[in-house]
Amino acid sequence: MAGSIGRITGALGTVHNENTASLATLNFDFTLVKLEAPAEYTGLGQAISKTRKTNAEEGNFHKTARRLGALFKDLLPETEDLFRAYGTRVSEIASISSMNPTDTSSGAGIFASYYGADSTSIWAAVTSGSAAIAAHLLGCMLARSFSGPEAVTIWVELVQKQKEHIHSKQKKGLYSHEHISEMVAAQQDISRDDISSWDASARAWLQSADQAKPLQHTQTMLILNNAGIPVNNTADIYRSVMKAWTAALEAMNSLVKGMPQRVQDGAALLAFSSWHLYPDMVVYGDTCVEVKQKDPIFATTALLTLGLQDTRDHRDDMKSVYWSLPLSRLQYYGPTVQAHGSVGQANSRITYKQFAYVVLGCLFDGWKLYASTNDEGLRWMGLLATILETSLASSVDQSEKKTWLQYLFAATRNLVECEEIERKAAHQLINLGRRRSTFLKAPEYDPLPLFGLSTIHFFSSVLRTDQKTIQRLRQICSRLQQRSNLLIRYKVSSSDSSSCSTTEYATVEPLLLRSTKRTHEGQPKENNGFTIKHVRWMTLSIADLSLCCYMGKELSDLPSAILTLADLETRVSEGLILPARHLIEELKVIVRIGQRIAEIHNAGELCLPLIETSVYVRVKERCSEITILASKGLSFLSAAHEIRSKLGNTQEEEPMSKTFTAVADADTYSAVIISAGRVQSIPEYILESRFLQEILTTDNIDADRLYDHLQVPFLSQYRCTETYALHLCAMMAEVYRALPGASISTLVLRQSIQLAKWVPKFVNQGYHPASSSSLGLPYLTLPQSFACLAMFESGTCNLEPEALSEVFAMSSGNSLYVANALLFDPYEVRTSNMIQRMVGNVGRAGITFLISPSDVKVSESGPEKWMSINHNVFDGSLENHFSRTSVHLSFTEYEVPLVTDGDSRHIIDRDVVLVEALISVYDGANWVAEIDIPKALRSDIILLPSTASKDGHDGWLLHPEDRRKQKIHMTYQEAFQDAEKASMVSIENWDELIEPPIGFRGWLRLLFVQQRDAASSYSLWTLAGLAVQKWSGDLGKTDWQLYAKVRNSKKQGDFSKSRS
Repeated sequence: MAGSIGRITGALGTVHNENTASLATLNFDFTLVKLEAPAEYTGLGQAISKTRKTNAEEGNFHKTARRLGALFKDLLPETEDLFRAYGTRVSEIASISSMNPTDTSSGAGIFASYYGADSTSIWAAVTSGSAAIAAHLLGCMLARSFSGPEAVTIWVELVQKQKEHIHSKQKKGLYSHEHISEMVAAQQDISRDDISSWDASARAWLQSADQAKPLQHTQTMLILNNAGIPVNNTADIYRSVMKAWTAALEAMNSLVKGMPQRVQDGAALLAFSSWHLYPDMVVYGDTCVEVKQKDPIFATTALLTLGLQDTRDHRDDMKSVYWSLPLSRLQYYGPTVQAHGSVGQANSRITYKQFAYVVLGCLFDGWKLYASTNDEGLRWMGLLATILETSLASSVDQSEKKTWLQYLFAATRNLVECEEIERKAAHQLINLGRRRSTFLKAPEYDPLPLFGLSTIHFFSSVLRTDQKTIQRLRQICSRLQQRSNLLIRYKVSSSDSSSCSTTEYATVEPLLLRSTKRTHEGQPKENNGFTIKHVRWMTLSIADLSLCCYMGKELSDLPSAILTLADLETRVSEGLILPARHLIEELKVIVRIGQRIAEIHNAGELCLPLIETSVYVRVKERCSEITILASKGLSFLSAAHEIRSKLGNTQEEEPMSKTFTAVADADTYSAVIISAGRVQSIPEYILESRFLQEILTTDNIDADRLYDHLQVPFLSQYRCTETYALHLCAMMAEVYRALPGASISTLVLRQSIQLAKWVPKFVNQGYHPASSSSLGLPYLTLPQSFACLAMFESGTCNLEPEALSEVFAMSSGNSLYVANALLFDPYEVRTSNMIQRMVGNVGRAGITFLISPSDVKVSESGPEKWMSINHNVFDGSLENHFSRTSVHLSFTEYEVPLVTDGDSRHIIDRDVVLVEALISVYDGANWVAEIDIPKALRSDIILLPSTASKDGHDGWLLHPEDRRKQKIHMTYQEAFQDAEKASMVSIENWDELIEPPIGFRGWLRLLFVQQRDAASSYSLWTLAGLAVQKWSGDLGKTDWQLYAKVRNSKKQGDFSKSRS
């Protein structure tokens, strides 16, 4: 090799410049060189998975690292101290068990090779040289600031510009051979796919490291969120990135060496947040704040001084550390796109519990003056939570009431109990929600404050029903203008259980009335003067009104009427007076009316009758028009006679007839109405904040009515969309609740959850499968759950679940979301729509959905295998014949990009891709079949638990022949001893499963046997971890599938130890 290099060097004077690098590459492929990792990275090397380590040392990742390092090496400063410090930090993070679980044999299954934090790009860099480590650090900076497609485009343009710079430099040089190494680097092909993988690995590592350092990450985000400074103001993408890159390396290297730094731009801030190195800081803003991060990597003399800018007038994406770059290669066709990157709450990842703070902020923004500060809004949530605790605690099934109420109430309580730094972060998230309130609201609706409780329309409907109801309503109306024009309309339940509730009216303010004192003869006294009293009007039917006039004497002498009624009922019950039944019914009406009159009089108010002649609901105006006929008389009987005389009189104008327009629904228990005739526009009558806080107590509010009001999202067009959106947030939270470690991108706030496509159709159509008193959250199907995760994971995807119907796993960032069916024994999985999260990814950019081929392959059976096929009768013994079985995951080249809302058709890098994955079964070194587990599990499997199993499964007995559920503790022999026409075979090798017994016609696809044709008599029974085939009678035509759920062994990627 040395001779070859010498010959090339001697010939440099005679070759053309463009051939120099090409000749050099004939002698040596520098991308194959692997360096020994520095000692500081030993911990990382021990934690990285075998597959990732091989790729980082020998595969495309290593080549990419070498090529990037060689391309930029001459432009980068010497920062060895920084690289050593970074190695210490990444080794520390990689050794955390939650980031890299050591027991990969339990739970990882076919994804064991992709398990754990993705540190591929780091290990590729540290085995490639110092410049490659610097390239990884730049990758982290870009991943922190920009989206995946934007970061990849920046890399592409940066690489292209650097190659052009090298070519230009070589052409201008006096001696071409002085630039051989640079020319070799410039000739290397660094594909867009290679860069995409490089970025994806750095992006995944950021997520894992953020979760490994939660306190420091939160503290950093608090500072950066209000920094208000750019990374730099250079417009050219090449010069801007190189300037930020070198400035960050130099500043952080100086800090590691213990030298204090004062930063003028955001490059260093972006760097330490991206590299998880946390120096002490002095932050100058309105006040001087010293931040002690106590990172042992830095000496006490290492102090970063930062001056914050006033961000009150800044755009939302310029309040933190921001970076704006023009991208000319983001699309296949189109103008240059200006990418706006930022580091702060608006572009960060949070937990589903933290996302509740954002939702609260969205709500508070719509509450206007009722929540002018976060503390005011939280105070309202606290009041509602206190009242509703009664309703939630009294629920028989607590799970039925797990709704958005509990989701937000839990966030309110956590905010009170959390540490100071978490509380500050929570308030920043609430403020973010205020600025992104369109996430909850539909554009055409403006929700009412406090879920509508700020208006009489809704507030009056949640008041308690007791003797103080009218007092509360009068107290409410006393705060309104034009009180003299208001009446209160309410309903009263009759003491007679057979009677319906009756409607009554009451004055808001007492009226000035002439005295109603009378002589012994019943005539009004003269010169009685006036008195001030409240008045109630009892609504009567025409028949009841006529009866009162007819039986006025009985109504006036109520005690005698009660005695007469009791006497008549006794005599009728004894069969003495049969014709008196009609008189009894009339007396019952009179007694009921008389008792109610007495109750009102005893309360110190005047009671009068009226008739509602019409009730007209005006849906569009959200009001009701009610016409009543009343009297000016001041006694019940005189007023009744006057109203009766007016009925049917159409010749003269009726001054006693009034039309009222209801502010609340006419059928609401209690409502305030205004007597202004047919009003064109009904005021909302917004209640004052201070008054509402005083009356919003458990003594005044009915908890169950309030719960129903908040839960039913379709009572009013002015609040249905807000409540609907909150239901969707709670459904998302239920998905994330079962996925510890999963995170949400705050970029999702740029969308409206009202437009989410993963919502079950019946929810979208306004139907809930539960009563209004206990509206539980509907379960999402597996495709809906994946679509929901994709939306909140990426912040940008809004996919139809139908497009994900065949998906069994999803890879995004540092997360693998896998259907439980692939990770657990079919016997243990009770539902196929559950998902489990693992730390890891499949090494692809963006979101990758894994699907099985539409038609999987199974090895052919042949006559030469006859010696291994016995089909012995199953004797009930539990034996393991599949210890050599393993299952492996691989990928075909079939990929389908999924277009999401808002995507340009010219965009080059697609964020969402369907990738075809093969799940292959091997018996030792012999291939058996490819399997489609999700398709198999869509069929029914008969479970037959028994305590006779080694696994000790207990439960019910599902026996298809006799259904004897009471025989739980029977052995398998006992379970089948009297089963008619049942013949069971023990499957002891794959040949016996692929070659079915005589009489069976069909074919096997998946690794466990199950029936697709319900008419067939061939079925699958799972016996506490055993796969058993059973057949009887004429099998006929059927379509069979093969599926085996096998357990993990200690071998990586080995999925075996199935018993059949």
